[in-house]
Amino acid sequence: MFKKKQVAHDAAALTIELLPEFGWTHKNEPVYGPGSIFKGVVRVVLLPGMHPKQLRIVFHASESVPLHCVHHKHIVNARHQQFFGTQRILWDSNNSSSSSHSNSQGLRDSYPFILQMPMVQFPPSMDCCRYKCSFRLTATLDMMNAGQKSLVTHKPVHYMPFVETCLLKTPLIKDLGDAQDDHIKVKMNSLDYLPGDTIQVTALSLSGARRGDTLTLTLYRVTTFMNQEDAIPNQIHQICSKKTALNGNTSVDCGLELPNDLIPSFSYGRVIAISYKLHLALGRAKSGLSKLLVSVPSLELPVTIGTLGYGVRAAQDLQVYTMFQSVFDDPAQPSSSPSPVLPVPKFIRVVEYEDALPQYEATRLPSYYSDSMSHHDDHASAPLA
Repeated sequence: MFKKKQVAHDAAALTIELLPEFGWTHKNEPVYGPGSIFKGVVRVVLLPGMHPKQLRIVFHASESVPLHCVHHKHIVNARHQQFFGTQRILWDSNNSSSSSHSNSQGLRDSYPFILQMPMVQFPPSMDCCRYKCSFRLTATLDMMNAGQKSLVTHKPVHYMPFVETCLLKTPLIKDLGDAQDDHIKVKMNSLDYLPGDTIQVTALSLSGARRGDTLTLTLYRVTTFMNQEDAIPNQIHQICSKKTALNGNTSVDCGLELPNDLIPSFSYGRVIAISYKLHLALGRAKSGLSKLLVSVPSLELPVTIGTLGYGVRAAQDLQVYTMFQSVFDDPAQPSSSPSPVLPVPKFIRVVEYEDALPQYEATRLPSYYSDSMSHHDDHASAPLA
């Protein structure tokens, strides 16, 4: 199940590897969501003279925003909220038993682990907009001697919530321009997209667009700070833009390709919320003074960036993390609105078999080719009845 990786033994090392997942990846790294079960292995390389005491792994997650200033007027108060921190002891010197794969201290060179995420929507893994949400595995190998430093390694885990998308039952058609002019209609079949998709907009005109007219599509990300005490205005960031020439045609398809690393839309955050809007602007061919006086017809539409394809639905028992009390809250403290404690990820016991059969080696396999040829020759030499 876990393939051994060759590691140089000139230095002590501790590493965490995650097994590849099929389907959901981001920058060639596996992506996990609510209810995901993921597997990994902690690899250990010791040097002579090292005396390990305990090997443990911790999975923890948190969101934070630093103290910073927006537009030199508004101050965002720093805050840090840890979601959970769950630990598993992989090896302990007091309970170790030697095996063929362990060293003199009873410590093996690799320890597999399995984790299951709860059916809870957390904010996505991100580090932008002055906000950070991180999910991380930390493995620590403690030593018996106080003079020897513990080995510590970290492995980020990429988490994405389930955000549904769907097609519109009927195409959305909006006027772009005014009735006094040769206005243009825009048609869209969906307002929900996945990262890497292309937003498709069709520009329609009964009399045909004017020569030189253009349609510009621009996607903006809107960051909303949820703490009302900060009174921070929405932060708007341009993601991508594309201008398409209409060339006097009655129907023109315009496309805006989305980046693959877009943060999904979510409004349930305790610190921030992420939304998107599509700005459509019609460029008119004007000259002279009229070019300075004319107003540009435009339109804004809300857009959802999801993580699930069209028609894929999330589980009905999925709940957001803000519906729960923190696992770090003092249970003795009275609460005005009591709610259940946040479910945390769980380590699942890994079943290992010490007496499993060894891997096949070529030198131990029978010579099937020579046997089959001998069997073929015997039949070929037999006389026909």
